[in-house]
Amino acid sequence: MKQGIIKQNVGIDVSKDDIKVSFSNLTVAYRVIVRSTRTFANTVHGFKQLHEWVKLKKDPELTVHFTMKAIGVYYEGLAFYLY
Repeated sequence: MKQGIIKQNVGIDVSKDDIKVSFSNLTVAYRVIVRSTRTFANTVHGFKQLHEWVKLKKDPELTVHFTMKAIGVYYEGLAFYLY
């Protein structure tokens, strides 16, 4: 566990055309630190890019949690991909 990080999370907001994401850490002091944000296409190629981006950002010693805003049907492709 690096620098007192107890949790890693990727927040996801999905629309018809794109996926907006935010990678954040929760510290032992319960502070949320946003490490990076990015936008990807809502396509299989965009899902793969998201996966590679998360692999570069994450601490391999901790689980990465994904939190998704699921409205309508546009989130379903990414949800199945992440599953």
